[in-house]
Amino acid sequence: MKIKNICFYALVMISINLFSQINNFTNIYKNTINTNALIQDIYDESGQKNNYRATVEYISSGNGQVITFDSLSNIPESGVEKIYQHTYKVNNDFTISPTDTLRLANYDTIKLADGITITIQGFADFNPTDTAIITRIDDLSAPKGIYIQGDSSSALIQKVRFEYAGIKSSSISGITIKNCTFTLVNTLLSSSAINFVKGNNIIDNCTFLSNQSSAVASGANIPCSLTFTNNYLFDNNTDNTNRPQINMGPAGDGSIIITNNTIIGTQRSKVGGIAVANLLGVAGENNVIISNNYVTACRYGITTNGKMNAVISDNQIIDNKYDPNPMTGGSGISIYDANNLQNTMITSNRIEENLWGITIVSGGNVNIGKLCVDSTEEDYNPGQNVFVNNGNNGLLYDLYNNSPNTIYAQGNTWNVTVQDSISIEEVIYHKNDDAALGEVIFMYHPIINSISDYSNNNIGYYMKDKTLYFFNELPNVIKIYNLNGALVYNNENNTNNKISLDNLKSGIYILHLEKDVIINSKLLIY
Repeated sequence: MKIKNICFYALVMISINLFSQINNFTNIYKNTINTNALIQDIYDESGQKNNYRATVEYISSGNGQVITFDSLSNIPESGVEKIYQHTYKVNNDFTISPTDTLRLANYDTIKLADGITITIQGFADFNPTDTAIITRIDDLSAPKGIYIQGDSSSALIQKVRFEYAGIKSSSISGITIKNCTFTLVNTLLSSSAINFVKGNNIIDNCTFLSNQSSAVASGANIPCSLTFTNNYLFDNNTDNTNRPQINMGPAGDGSIIITNNTIIGTQRSKVGGIAVANLLGVAGENNVIISNNYVTACRYGITTNGKMNAVISDNQIIDNKYDPNPMTGGSGISIYDANNLQNTMITSNRIEENLWGITIVSGGNVNIGKLCVDSTEEDYNPGQNVFVNNGNNGLLYDLYNNSPNTIYAQGNTWNVTVQDSISIEEVIYHKNDDAALGEVIFMYHPIINSISDYSNNNIGYYMKDKTLYFFNELPNVIKIYNLNGALVYNNENNTNNKISLDNLKSGIYILHLEKDVIINSKLLIY
């Protein structure tokens, strides 16, 4: 049962702490931007380019040649040494120039020495017929990895196992990675196993296991598109820092699509599941789709933050409750939007065994189910979210609206035995609990402007100055409901041709009239 008369101190603490996740704990440092839910990087690509360039010892000719590790092993200054067939040791950094291609051959094993970066400014053709491996040379080595760098770069990477060394890309066109495994990747090259600075990128059917930080990430200040599908993630961010397993920044004029993935945590206290954030207000439509994912055993399930158009649908978000403080995490879905620039449609998710079901931490146009419009309307949403056993400190919280905005949440299955307004009210926290918060409209009664017997209908009415006037005939019964189905006015023995509605707030209501016929219609009170 939800406790309505919470003491003032407890109520204020809940409100302030949830809100602080976006406001009080958003800090910008030289290279990162931090919130209470995640940390993202701020990139200075020109500076990074100079740093990498300074360490280069071999640069390919840039005449359009195809280079293999076998051919590099015949160039002493490349630092590539052939140990035995298909196995190569890389002792020095080297760069593949624009127009040149570095090809990874079938069954190649590439062993990188400590601190090594392979920079590819041309094309990375890492597409073996069966498999190849990129790993460290020995247990004491910590290589950086592969940097797909610059405006002329691109990559096709398939069927490759990456151990201890990951990928960073600033390719404008983007790179494609399919059927690969990334495991035990460190953070020397970037803050994730795969890190994007730019481009329209694809990751499909890959496995990410126990990497030191996030599986995939992009920067907070540069737009980047990603299609991330059919991947398996387990226990990424073993450092247990404030970075989720998927940690994407803004899409800009592109899209971020995260679908059909399995994201499994190991109950780490700081590692969330999926985050997409536009912390610095990067321009563009910033379209985001997060759909058909299974997220479990993380600090939180899914969070979106800042200006974007997001659809969160058909996900299973289960058992994400491992932030030790419910005031800073543990939501199945969290929406952060201090500037009211995010449009979020939440549909057909199963949200179960989290500390909170859905939290609207601040602002935004959040639609969790809107049945009171025509199905052809843009904001129509069937709801169909299912809430099961979400709560903390002995209370159930299916939905917490910590914003001042009205939220529609119709058509959902709530964690109550009887799906009526009184029962559902117990698992939703909103205006009825704190007058400073926005209302959640969670009940739906079809508003169809219906008349049961048109031949006998002589009741006419109109509104003026919060007074409802009747003409022709007077109704015997007058009832008015709000959109949650609560009866706010009831007169079952009417004899007057006008009634005052001064006690009702402005909004849309359902007017129910009876006299020989029954009339149900919308009633707009200004």
